[in-house]
Amino acid sequence: MQRIFRRAKEARSPRGQLNAGDVAELKARLSKCKPKVEEATYADLRYTKFYIDGFPGEKHAVFVPDCVSLTEPILRQVCEALGMEVPSLLLCGMSSPCHTKRLLTPQLRSCSGCEPHLAAVKQCLPAEAACDTDKRLSVAMSRALEMSLASAVGHMSRAAARTNVWTLSTPQVTNLEMFLQQCIEAGDTDVFRMAIAHMQDRAYMESRLAKSLMKRLFDHSQEMSQEGTSYVQPISVSGDLWDPAINKSHPEFA
Repeated sequence: MQRIFRRAKEARSPRGQLNAGDVAELKARLSKCKPKVEEATYADLRYTKFYIDGFPGEKHAVFVPDCVSLTEPILRQVCEALGMEVPSLLLCGMSSPCHTKRLLTPQLRSCSGCEPHLAAVKQCLPAEAACDTDKRLSVAMSRALEMSLASAVGHMSRAAARTNVWTLSTPQVTNLEMFLQQCIEAGDTDVFRMAIAHMQDRAYMESRLAKSLMKRLFDHSQEMSQEGTSYVQPISVSGDLWDPAINKSHPEFA
C-alpha cells in the first residue's frame, strides 16, 4: 500500500495533480488490495441447534464465513431449511442499555412531549413532592417512563409476532432487547429473535466463556442442508456466560 501511494506521489504533474492515466492506475492497484467477497452458497454455511442452561427454548446457530456475503436467495434457503418464512421486516434497537433513570434528563423533562406524563405523575404525589426539584418526583417520573417504554415495546412485539417481523440483536445490547426480554419472560409475546455475533469480536476473544461457547457450537456444527436440520440433535451449552456472578470480565453479556 505504501508503494502504491509513493508511486502516485511521484507521478504528480508539476502542479501537483495526477493525470487521468495515473488516476486509473491508482484505482486499479487499490482495488486489488480490497479483500474479495464472494456470494455464499448453501455449502458454505454450517449449522447446529442448541439449548442454553437456564434459558427456555431451542436455538439455531448458522455460521457464515467472513469471505462470503449472505445474499437474499441464501437467506431464503436458510429459512426454508429451518421451516420458517422469510421475515417481512427486521427490527433493531438503536439506543443504549442505560437505565431509565439516566434517560430522564432535565432536557427531556422540560420538553413539551413530557408534560402530560409530568402532570399525571404530580397528581399521584403529595403536594409537597410535586416540586420539580423533589427527588420523589424524579423517581416517580423514571418509573412512569419505564412503564411507558415497556408498554410500547410490548405492543410492538405482539404486532411483530402477528406479522412475521423478527428482531435483530447485535453485540451492542440496547434497551429494546432488555424490555423485549421482560415481555418474553412475562409470557406477553413470542417474537422470533435473530442475534449476530462475530467470532473475532474483542469481547468474545477476551472472554474464556465466550470462546468456549463459540468453539463448542462450531465443533458440533455440520454443513447446512434442508435434510440435515431436521435430524440434528440439539446440544446443551452452559449459561455461565450470562451469569453476572460468574462472568465478571464482560458484564454486557449478562
